[in-house]
Amino acid sequence: MQIIPIKLEYHLEILTHKMYSVAEHLSTERRISFYFDDKLVSQKSVAPGDLLSDDDCISELVRNYCQNKSGVYADIFRNHSSKVSLNSKKMEAWVIDGGIEVKAIVIIEKDCYTVSLVTKSGEDSFMGKFKAMDFSEVLEKLRIFSMMLGGVSDDLTRHIDELSSDKVSEWIKWK
Repeated sequence: MQIIPIKLEYHLEILTHKMYSVAEHLSTERRISFYFDDKLVSQKSVAPGDLLSDDDCISELVRNYCQNKSGVYADIFRNHSSKVSLNSKKMEAWVIDGGIEVKAIVIIEKDCYTVSLVTKSGEDSFMGKFKAMDFSEVLEKLRIFSMMLGGVSDDLTRHIDELSSDKVSEWIKWK
């Protein structure tokens, strides 16, 4: 299995201001950006890497900006850092296994994980939302769901034609 990072984002807020930081994985570099109220306030390029080191790159960029810059955004962050709150973290990566390519999108909000898997063509997708403390708990819940669906599939197979029949579409056509 191969995992190719696309990007990592953090969304934060402080007082009435919104902030976010992004690590975008491009073909020859990673572009690390820091936005304050939708305004780009700092950006740098670093060598290509993996999602595991994106946190460090983002933290360093934000820390350097807040310590070394002057102005309203740096001052707000410096003087009110105890009021900064993390709203969400979003990770995107291509997962390739056995010739199948799927874009995995994981959004973490406090104790809730939303996992989306989308095929390269965009025609097929799966999305699940899980209350969990960490990603290993999400994977365990996903495994339990998959096992349960495996058992249900025998019953569904016997009645699949009836379950999938759409009496309404026989006389009212889809748009």
